[in-house]
Amino acid sequence: MIKRIALLHALSALLLFGAGGLCLSSAAQGENAPGKVTVDAAISIKEITVGDLVTYTLTVTHEPGIRILAPDTPGEFPGLDLVDQGTSPERQRDGKTVEEFWFRLRGDRVGLHTLPAPPIRYEDPSGATEQTGSGQVQPPEITLSIRSVLYRDGEPTNIRDLKPIVGAAWPWKQYVLPTLAFIGLASLIGYLASRWVKRNRIEPTVPVPPPVDADELALRELERLFEKGYHLRGQIRELYFEFSEIFRRYLGERYHIPALDWTTQEIESALSRHRDPAPEKREEALRILSESDLVKFARFEVEADEAVRLMKTARAFIQTTSRTKNTGSAETATAQHAEAG
Repeated sequence: MIKRIALLHALSALLLFGAGGLCLSSAAQGENAPGKVTVDAAISIKEITVGDLVTYTLTVTHEPGIRILAPDTPGEFPGLDLVDQGTSPERQRDGKTVEEFWFRLRGDRVGLHTLPAPPIRYEDPSGATEQTGSGQVQPPEITLSIRSVLYRDGEPTNIRDLKPIVGAAWPWKQYVLPTLAFIGLASLIGYLASRWVKRNRIEPTVPVPPPVDADELALRELERLFEKGYHLRGQIRELYFEFSEIFRRYLGERYHIPALDWTTQEIESALSRHRDPAPEKREEALRILSESDLVKFARFEVEADEAVRLMKTARAFIQTTSRTKNTGSAETATAQHAEAG
């Protein structure tokens, strides 16, 4: 009798467990709508170093007639900076529509990071939305490893430990007097020799070349840089390093700031307190510096035509902000005013 009661309890528990599993299976199927909308997540590179760019893509495959809503941009990508985002054109595959949403990211913090997976919402032909519990699908999680730039060089193998301290002191006392005597005698001989040379030296007359204005020097250097042909050989980063030095040297000479030693943010702060240049020219200078920094430090890849365009923009900026040009314009205006008077 007791065995029969235990058997009945076991059968009842099994039936309840099966019914609960069936309910859970039905709820999961309704939420993810299998066969109608599927989503996959992919990343272009799974292991990068700080400063590298990587593309995170959400690929949505759905039946025709279903409207896919653009996913919300995550508030934060752990260890990464969001550089750009967009949507690829729709395409058809095996009778279904394929849409892609991509995010371009830059590595910022070393470590193993899990990218956020924003849910993909959709509207089916019957008008169902996420409020019904069947209007969204969840993409899988993607893990990305970010390493330090030093990792590329491998672990050093030629570092040795410090040698133990030697207890014996160096006998400096026996060398002090001879050393001081030698230094005094050498100084006396040098002093007498320099006086003799000054009395008997004939100073040659060397014409001093006139100083070159900062704008003229910068334009000459830009012309020589273009003639080197870096952009024709694909050496874009080398071109940007020399270009940035030329442009920063001109800003330093023109506005009396140490632009070669300052960061772009420090230059921006200094120019904002300067009454010259005009606001639009100041923004143009900062845009040139920012584009150069992206290629120099973030290894941002640009085409040769873009590099030539930036050089032409810098040339125009130098010509319009030239102190010689502005001084000439002021003198002309003064002369015309005097004639009118």
